[in-house]
Amino acid sequence: MNKVAVFSMLMVFITGCTTKIIWVKHSEVSKLSRTFESTTRGSVNNLGSSGSATVSLTTKSIVYIEKEDGKMIQLDGNYRAMRVVLVDGREFDVEFPVSASFKDNQFSIAGKNFPRRNFPSSNIKRIGIWDPKSPVTGFILGGAVIAILAVALLI
Repeated sequence: MNKVAVFSMLMVFITGCTTKIIWVKHSEVSKLSRTFESTTRGSVNNLGSSGSATVSLTTKSIVYIEKEDGKMIQLDGNYRAMRVVLVDGREFDVEFPVSASFKDNQFSIAGKNFPRRNFPSSNIKRIGIWDPKSPVTGFILGGAVIAILAVALLI
């Protein structure tokens, strides 16, 4: 296999399989516990000559979060997981739905894959959420890299 093909596959793997973490201020954690997204499906009958139809309704939260750098972002609906980094270097990825809060110098967190645990607030270095849009962005970037390489090889 030639070097360009190996490089192309590597770029797709790297850009499509990495997850961007959005690092947030500790004061924003309680907002992240209130996010949701749900879809309800139902049928509507008696539509005259057309009979019936299936209807889907998606409801999602909109939460404004302040990142570590002070910029505000809008989070629509769910995120996949929350990453917690402790000052000793340990990291935990807590899957959605997440319940997390700071209270009385304690950080409390629980999630789908993580039973409720409490840590002293001083042990928390960073908190972030997995960017819900990162895989799509990664595949687009990977595709662009391949397209550029293909054009370069043809010229």
